[in-house]
Amino acid sequence: MSTSRFPSTLHHRPPSEYQRLWDIACHIPVFRSQDGQPFASFHFGDGGAHIFPLRAPYVRDWLLDFRLQETSRAPRPHDVSAVLRLLEAKAHADPAAPRPVF
Repeated sequence: MSTSRFPSTLHHRPPSEYQRLWDIACHIPVFRSQDGQPFASFHFGDGGAHIFPLRAPYVRDWLLDFRLQETSRAPRPHDVSAVLRLLEAKAHADPAAPRPVF
């Protein structure tokens, strides 16, 4: 007889839209500039990286496009804003020294 207090078959809810966006966004390298502004780095096939402020339309549009390709549905604006805010916090919490941005 099992001594577990939990049923052997748990019903798991599917991840929320916010969680799905975060699962994508958490892999974007982020950092802060020397003046404290948060940035994201996007690497492209040419071996180069393109740096954008986290609040630049490109970053938001990249997240939206990536999610649209997976589901054919746009995420809620609130979820996108919350994920971008979390990326900003991640950039500020990074113990690495701020980087120059040119």
